Order: sequence, then structure tokens, then C-alpha cells
Amino acid sequence: MGYTQEKISQSEGESVIVKVIKVPSEKEKALKVSTKLSVTGNAIILFDDDFIKVSSKINTEMRNRLLNFAQENSFKGVLFRTDSQNTTFEFLKEEYTNLKEKLNLLESEKDRLPTPKLLYKETIANRINLKENEEILFNDLELFKHYKNLKNSKLDAGFRIKYISELVKDLNVLTEREVALPNGGNITIEKTLAFTVIDVNSKGYNARSSHEVVRKINLDATKEIVRQILLRNISGAIIIDYIDSDEQIKKEIINLLKKELKQDGKNTTVYGFTRMGLLEMSRKNRGEELSNIWVR
Repeated sequence: MGYTQEKISQSEGESVIVKVIKVPSEKEKALKVSTKLSVTGNAIILFDDDFIKVSSKINTEMRNRLLNFAQENSFKGVLFRTDSQNTTFEFLKEEYTNLKEKLNLLESEKDRLPTPKLLYKETIANRINLKENEEILFNDLELFKHYKNLKNSKLDAGFRIKYISELVKDLNVLTEREVALPNGGNITIEKTLAFTVIDVNSKGYNARSSHEVVRKINLDATKEIVRQILLRNISGAIIIDYIDSDEQIKKEIINLLKKELKQDGKNTTVYGFTRMGLLEMSRKNRGEELSNIWVR
């Protein structure tokens, strides 16, 4: 079962290829899908479209070079990812050709029985961007064979998270309701059916606390909130109740929030403060939340 808000030209009974863009939550019963297909590579995302776009993180000089390169080679439906600036034009040509073949294969499968069926699934490799000092550890041989070409991937068949006390301790903290802040305050995280509520608290805060104290608590909390959202993989609507502050501090909170969330790509949207002083934001569904899969 699936739904879309797009206009579909096919008649009833005809097959249509769709991309799943949102997995249903507990209160929903259907997948949210789109007829706008795309396949992801290391440096390029290829869409079934005609546009040419470049990541906003790429500087103007490189942006122009990529746009000229795409036009010279008749690229269509291309979004150059940030990593495209760290590779060669030869690699970009090869990746474009490979992704084009994948899109063509999807289209050719549309009327082949049985239907419905899964045609294409992006692997975790499409979302991994390791730093030099980071590595991926596998304890399953078959899984390792599938991902062994990933940089810094290693096999340790005897590895079990539950045997490493430090990892277990860290994971347990990520499922707790309350998270301590370095300044003595804390944030509490509550998951409801409709949204996630995050409350910023300070044991030493009162109505006479100085402007700078309130500012520091709220900004420190903002960094930790982003960290918790990413580590816990929190998605959907998120409401944050900060310590009451003036408009200048609210602007600083929003700017810092957007800055910290850049590491999450375009998965999050910050809407700003409501009349009641609550900050609204949302995050795309990126799979299971940690609280649903980690059992102590």
C-alpha cells in the first residue's frame, strides 16, 4: 500500500514505478512514494529528469567547471554531490554511464511479472562518508563480502557489541530519557505518537538569571540536541522547548541549529519558533530509530 501527492498519468490497472520516500510510522498504514526516480552514486545522484544541479557546499569556481563539464557531455538529470569536487572528470563520466544503465534497467522492468516487486534498493554504502581515522567493523562474513570494497572495512567474526562494556554503556545512554549538559543543565527527550518533544532544563536557572546564562544554556543544549537526534536517528516532527529567551538569542539558536545540522544533509528542516516560544523542526525518515532496535 502506498500513496503520493503527485499527479500520475497512468490509467487504472497500469503499472507504475515508484520510489519509497517515507516508511510509515506506527499510526500510518501506507508508504509515501514518488514517481520521480533517482539512483545514487558516490559523486552523482541521477534523476529521471533534465536538470543539472550542483551541491550548495561546492564553491563557485568548481560549480561552474562542473556545470560546463555536464553540458559538454550532454548530462541530464544530474545532481553533483559534494564529493564530486574530490574526484576526476573521467570518474564522473564512468559513474554517470553506470547510473544511466541502472535507470534504464528500472524502466525496462516495469511490465515484467510478477508485480508488485522490488526493483532497486540503495545500499548503506551510498550514505557512508568515513573520515581517515574511522572504520567499519563487520562480524558477518556474507555481509562483509558485500561491502568489502568500502574504505576501512574490516572483518572480525567474533565481535559482539554486547561484549564491549564501553559500547553498551554508550548505547544505553542513547536510549535514556534525560541527557546531561556540561553546564549542569540537561535535556529530556520524549517520544509520542505524533512527534518528539525535547525540553531544555537547568537546575540553576530562575527568572533572575542573566541574559548570558540563558544564552549559554540554550546554545550548549542546541549542540547536544543535534548530536542526540543524529545518534538516535530521530525522525518526524520535533518540538524543542528552550529556556525562555529574547529574540536575539532565538536567532542565534536557529543559526547554530542550522549550522550543526549541515552534517545531516537535506534531511532536516528548521521552521523556527512558534508564538508560544517552541521551536519546530522536522527530519526525514532514515530508517529505524535507535530506541526501536536497541534492547538493553
